[in-house]
Amino acid sequence: MYQGSSNVQVFCLDKDLSNCTIYLDIRTATGEIIRKSGQDLIVTVENGVTSITLVLKQEDTLQLPEGVCQVQARWIDKDGNTDSSDVASLEIHGILNRSAITYEEGDG
Repeated sequence: MYQGSSNVQVFCLDKDLSNCTIYLDIRTATGEIIRKSGQDLIVTVENGVTSITLVLKQEDTLQLPEGVCQVQARWIDKDGNTDSSDVASLEIHGILNRSAITYEEGDG
């Protein structure tokens, strides 16, 4: 993924998490932890497989430092049982100008 991009990342787990609260933790290359949950995630369950979709806007990815991020899903059910996924890696590539860009009417 590139800094400054609008990006969609989908993480699939071979578990039915339809009755769970799900958190997605991202540890950046500098060690900062970013937690996404609730409205930040689109969660779908089909045939026992849970897909967690994270939609990042340009402003979100501009905040991510270059390097490899680690991503892990964690969840808790109504009875307080918790579990977590394996850690996945996500490489963040830098761009020359780390500022937001806008569409100008008539440019297209």
